[in-house]
Amino acid sequence: ARLTAGEPVEAVTLAAEALALAPTEETGADGALSEIRSRARRTGRDAERLLGLALARSGREREALTHLRTAHDRAADDTEVLEALLRSEAAVAGAPAALQRYETYRSGLRDRLGVDPSDALQRLHRELLAADEPVRTGVRYDAEELLGRDADLARLRASVRSSRLTSIIGPGGIGKTRIAHVHPRLGRLPREHV
Repeated sequence: ARLTAGEPVEAVTLAAEALALAPTEETGADGALSEIRSRARRTGRDAERLLGLALARSGREREALTHLRTAHDRAADDTEVLEALLRSEAAVAGAPAALQRYETYRSGLRDRLGVDPSDALQRLHRELLAADEPVRTGVRYDAEELLGRDADLARLRASVRSSRLTSIIGPGGIGKTRIAHVHPRLGRLPREHV
């Protein structure tokens, strides 16, 4: 209830306390005691799920990962857990790790049920792809005109056409990236050279 009320910090405390009280091993007890312990283990699993979600929502992604992975392993189709796990993995290990987990889930879901992930997970997938795009394709700028850089652009174009490798070097902040990704009106450099 604390988690849905937007109080993840209090939910972390309560879920951690519940998880600490849960039995960790199965015993050979029969009858009523066995049923009580079985319920306590289920409560512990629920507490671990809630602890992972609460840690993730309170910005403690690294701590949340272990609990979210365990909860996801127990219930692979719990989309709330999977969404939190993907976000936490992206924050801790980077977007590629989260994208790999999403693809594993998507292909497994397709094989098992012949359906696609939920709309929320597909939106998150697009967010992860957008976050990973600069890594995969390079940073792109649609710059306005580069005032006073005509001579630099001419030298750069000549170097790209005459050399196998062209490097743009200089101190930070002088516009190396911006000049490498020139606006089409000024003649974008060939993609393989950028």
